Amino acid sequence: MGKLTYEEACIKIKDSNCEPLFTKNEWFGSRKDKKILKYWFKDKNGHDFYRSYDSVVNGLKTLCNECVLDQQKETQKLTNESYISYLKDFEENKYIKVLTSYNNYKNMKQLLKCECLLCNGLFEENMYNIIKKDSHGCLNMPKGEMIAMTRFEEYGVYYQYQVYISELNLTSDFEIKLKSGSTIHLEIDGDQHHDYPNQFHKTYEDFLIAQERDIAKDEWYSSNQNINIHIRFNIGGKYNDDIEQILTNIINGRYGECKTKEINTSFNILDIARKSNKNKRVIAYTLDGSFHSIHENILNAQSELNVDNSCISECLNGKRNCKQAGGYIFRLYTDDFLLTVDPYQRVSLKIVLIYKDGCMVDEVESLNEVERKYNIPKSSLSRYLNNKGNNPSKDNYDFKYKEIC
Repeated sequence: MGKLTYEEACIKIKDSNCEPLFTKNEWFGSRKDKKILKYWFKDKNGHDFYRSYDSVVNGLKTLCNECVLDQQKETQKLTNESYISYLKDFEENKYIKVLTSYNNYKNMKQLLKCECLLCNGLFEENMYNIIKKDSHGCLNMPKGEMIAMTRFEEYGVYYQYQVYISELNLTSDFEIKLKSGSTIHLEIDGDQHHDYPNQFHKTYEDFLIAQERDIAKDEWYSSNQNINIHIRFNIGGKYNDDIEQILTNIINGRYGECKTKEINTSFNILDIARKSNKNKRVIAYTLDGSFHSIHENILNAQSELNVDNSCISECLNGKRNCKQAGGYIFRLYTDDFLLTVDPYQRVSLKIVLIYKDGCMVDEVESLNEVERKYNIPKSSLSRYLNNKGNNPSKDNYDFKYKEIC
């Protein structure tokens, strides 16, 4: 039997509820020189995965690893001892009290009645998702960042948290100032910064874009003679003990003597973590300023309006000059709230003009579109357009901004 054509292979792949992510030129059959070949596919849930053609069309592998794990978890049931152990860990480390007894527990995907010990909110969640979370969601910072901030406060280390880099339109986790004048750029990474598939990136392309953002931050700090340190908080969903050692090295001056401040003996990280807009009622307005709806909190708004809660939070806090999120204007609820607000107005539209051999060949409306169309990292292009880096094009293109008010 001869090699399947690309068109025949695509038909069989689609019969298995998957989509091929390779082109006709990239198709070399299921084997080459007796070696099994692997390709990229998209499963029915929209997730990318890398597998052999035969395993997909024979039904052996038609989902990404995370979706396979989800299916396995649906029917898995913990023992009584393990269930009690998890519940104890949830209360101590995630501030979540599970109210469902073991007698009423069926499997990992069953919704359990829970209480948040921070905001006293009642909610339902399955065991599998609670394990993956740091908290109920009412905290305004991840657990790893809470640990780092607590250690810095205990030892009087001068630091800045959530530092906005306007040149990149990105935020770094921590900056620790050294007496030498340089800075430690500290990032505390979850699994999603290193492993794919994960719960934050739907496609492998999204994962690569996120990695490019991390690299852009490191390059930006390195160009200013600063130090980059990344701590992987989770490894496979489990706490990484090395975080304590790395924080100790920073405090003890292994990377340089830190600037200090007065130790705050009354500091309590939970007081900061509780001060989150995620617990407060929010109002959504349409972009023309008309009242749309009221939501009990940011998480409810995310579910009901299909807008990411971090974008809503940035809109409420005015971060990154964010004025709208997902096509809505958001405001914190007050008893005397207005039925209309000022309509959203785009401050300026930066169009990128693209030249080759001195002639303009294209006009593109955003850096994101340039990145997609010409395969040029927008972080590198932004630095070039702002006279802070070299031209990133490998194909002799040149770029200029065209300002439109």
